Amino acid sequence: MLNMSYWKHLKVIYIYIYM
Repeated sequence: MLNMSYWKHLKVIYIYIYM
C-alpha cells in the first residue's frame, strides 16, 4: 500500500516537472 502512495507521488512530481 505504501508503495502505491510512493508511486502516486512520483507520478505527480514527474507531471509537474514535465509542465
